[in-house]
Amino acid sequence: MVITVNGIGANWGTQCSHPLPPDVVVRMLRENGIQKVKLFDADYSTLNALGKTGIEVMVGIPNDMLSTLASSSKAADKWVSENVTEHVKKNKVNIRFTLFLSLLVSSYVVLFAYVLIFVLFWLGRRS
Repeated sequence: MVITVNGIGANWGTQCSHPLPPDVVVRMLRENGIQKVKLFDADYSTLNALGKTGIEVMVGIPNDMLSTLASSSKAADKWVSENVTEHVKKNKVNIRFTLFLSLLVSSYVVLFAYVLIFVLFWLGRRS
């Protein structure tokens, strides 16, 4: 059996007792050939450190935000603008996906579709 690997990724959580500075983590990712990273939130300094690195980023929407974003398209617009668009445009962060950190339920499906369509549309305009 032959298995082909197209890249190695890592999970990066920021809620810990002794976090390393984001620039140190990014350096470690690059030195170890990590090409993809999943963030559990859209921490500004973390995203800022990932700018212009080429590392593919998946940004998580924290569970405590899901209800608000699912019930308000204005809140969803704002979240995408501040946590995706701003970092892609201004800092060249290679954000490829957003994800929900809890299981999808019916009320979150609408938000998922909205965010997915917005991000795909924006990424299409960027290329």
